[in-house]
Order: sequence, then C-alpha cells, then structure tokens
Amino acid sequence: MGKLQETLKAGFTFRRNEFLLSAAVFVYLVVYYFLLSAIEVKESFILLLQFFFILLENYITIAVYCGLNDSITGGSFNLQGIFKKGASYFGRVLLYKGLAGLTALCMMGFAYGMIDFLKNSSVVKASVVMGITILWLAFPVLILLLTFMAPLIIIVRDISLAGGLRKSFLFAREHLSDILIFVLALVPFWIFAFFLLKVYNESNLLYRFIALYFIAMLEIITIKVFMLFYRENSE
Repeated sequence: MGKLQETLKAGFTFRRNEFLLSAAVFVYLVVYYFLLSAIEVKESFILLLQFFFILLENYITIAVYCGLNDSITGGSFNLQGIFKKGASYFGRVLLYKGLAGLTALCMMGFAYGMIDFLKNSSVVKASVVMGITILWLAFPVLILLLTFMAPLIIIVRDISLAGGLRKSFLFAREHLSDILIFVLALVPFWIFAFFLLKVYNESNLLYRFIALYFIAMLEIITIKVFMLFYRENSE
C-alpha cells in the first residue's frame, strides 16, 4: 500500500512540464466549451464541429501522454515536439477509441432492447432474461475494463494496437486490485470537478475558467498516476 501512496503522491506533484501540459488541455477545454455554447448554427454543422473536436481531443490526449512519458523518463520535452510526435500514434489510439465506443454503443443498444422486451413480461420470465442479459454483458464490460490502458501502453511502448490491447489485458488482469484503488482515490476528485463545472457553468466567467483548469490539471494527474504505475510494474 505504501508504494501505491508514493505513486499517487508523485502523480499529484506538478513541475514545469505538467503545468505546460495542463495549460494545453485548458486551452482546448475553453475553446470547446465556449465555442459550442456561443455559436448558433445548424444542427448538421454542430455535429460536424463535434466530430472535429473528437479528433482534436484525441490528438491533444496523445500529446499529453507523449509529454508525460518524456517527462517521466527524463527525455527532451517541448510542446512543439510532443505534438509532432503525437501524429504517429493518432491512428492507433483513435481506432482503439472507435472500437471501444462501438462496443459500448452495442452494449447500450442490447440493454435498452432487453428493457423494452421485459416491460410486458412476467416476473419469472423477466428474472430469467435479466440474468441472461447481465451474464451476456459481463464479458464485453470486462474486456473494456481490462483494455482501458491500451492507449497509454501504445505510446509508452510504441507498439501496435493489437499489442497494446494484449499488454493492457495482461497488465490490468494482474494488477486489477491496485488499479481499483487508484480509481477509488481519483473518482472523488473527478466528481468534484464536474460538480464545479455544473455549478459555475452559468456563473462568473472567472469561476468557469477555474473549474475548467481544475479538470485540465486532474486529467494530467490521472494519466501520470497510471503511467507511473505501469512503468513501475511492467517488464
């Protein structure tokens, strides 16, 4: 447990590199929230704009991973360099997110379909179908949980998507209890961050900036914690 506490402490430690990365994420969040809320355009253009921001968010997240990886390993660090480096990982990480999102959508569609089916079913039939549904969905949920570190591993190891999925599965399965501890430690901060954003969404502009920067810092902390943990415990 002491080693996990040290990892958390190191993750929350901010130096110049972390502040630069959090500033980059903050700028993206400001542009995203204020641009989408300020403009009045057709719904089709909004969807196109959201798709653009999905691609941009993927690119910025990759750059953050690259920057933290360089910072942790003592490599050369500069914002221009990590954004250039991030281009080589863009397709692999985007494909992972696409597959994960498609899996999640299929699971949600299946679950909603079962809910509609159960509305007019007897108690016994509903119980049996519900049990089967839970068992059916348990496998893809487990796969998503065990492969969530694939983007991080792809960048840290510079390997293919298939290699990242395999290593994430094996690593998360072996260290699942420790990962759950990190999740439980970080979730309250994320809940508080989104609470701040919701409360101050229509409030003072300065408060909204503070809430967005808190989220940017928390993203850096979360990635850094898991990256440190992976580097300390992988072969």
